[in-house]
Amino acid sequence: MKTDFVKPAAWGLAIGVAATLFIGIQTGWMVTAGTARHNASQAVETAVVKDLAPICVANFEKDPNRKADLADLKAKESWNQGDFVQAKGWSVMPGGQAADNDVAAACAQKIAKLDQ
Repeated sequence: MKTDFVKPAAWGLAIGVAATLFIGIQTGWMVTAGTARHNASQAVETAVVKDLAPICVANFEKDPNRKADLADLKAKESWNQGDFVQAKGWSVMPGGQAADNDVAAACAQKIAKLDQ
């Protein structure tokens, strides 16, 4: 029985596997476990901020001085609006101790779009 094909077949297999891994990872068809965890963490954070921002807007709408505060918010630069929302306490969730920066920024964007 001839075994002359074994060495070229092994090299072909090794090169094919290496090429598949290289191309798959470089094009995004495959990701490492660390990348998958990072992407999942970002997706969860985005979803949480998206769900909490309306609660912050509801807190704003309960404020008796909301018309003046809305004018003040709109007068501020966009990068300062999140800080304004945090200072007013609207981004602190019920039962929470402190405001989240991302929630405050998303809330400020939503509030700035309101017309009152």
